[in-house]
Amino acid sequence: AQNIKCLSNLRQIGIGSMGYAFANKDFLPPSWVSTNRPGWDPDGTEWPILIDSFINNGGEKGYQAGVAVKTTEAFLCPSATIEGGRLHYSASRLMLPVVIWDPGASPEYLPLYKTSSAVRTAEVLMIADGELTQPNDPEDGEGFRAFAALDKIDARRALKKDHYFSPKYILNDTPIRDGTGFGGDFDYRHAGGEGGVNWIHIDGHAEGQTKDNITARMIRADRPPGLD
Repeated sequence: AQNIKCLSNLRQIGIGSMGYAFANKDFLPPSWVSTNRPGWDPDGTEWPILIDSFINNGGEKGYQAGVAVKTTEAFLCPSATIEGGRLHYSASRLMLPVVIWDPGASPEYLPLYKTSSAVRTAEVLMIADGELTQPNDPEDGEGFRAFAALDKIDARRALKKDHYFSPKYILNDTPIRDGTGFGGDFDYRHAGGEGGVNWIHIDGHAEGQTKDNITARMIRADRPPGLD
């Protein structure tokens, strides 16, 4: 029952993400934004805030950064390994990139991702069960807004075209390498002792995978046209 509920949550998150893209010229939301750009919150914003109104049919937001409010139920996994937090899922940094628009920001981060850039829509993960912060953290039980360590893709540095899928990548069909250890990895909280993770694809279908079956081609999004 918990696994079914988690998959249902992810389907709702997928609907919210596509609703956002439909309203924003085909662009998926960023995972996290820091900006002084007019029209954006100067304190930054996050993907659950940006898609929440599409899940709640335009109603009052149920997730707000730094505010103790009842969260939207779809953002909470019933199998979460740590009680607490308002968000138990993390986003692919390739599809929902971190965006810093402040003047002189360094390093430069990837542009927003269009849904039309995705070719393998039923293969690549968009949002999945994310590692949770520990109980002594100020955001006890929160998921990282974006994965920071999947397949050794280090989110602390600017991403490059080589991080995207290439049919020439020799490790496409091998199990992904462990994360770098500083957080932002999968939380394998399903499938009993085998260790499984649930995720949503950009085509809207949700599924679970056991740890040993997750390969690099499932992590690496299709490269957007024109990315040097």
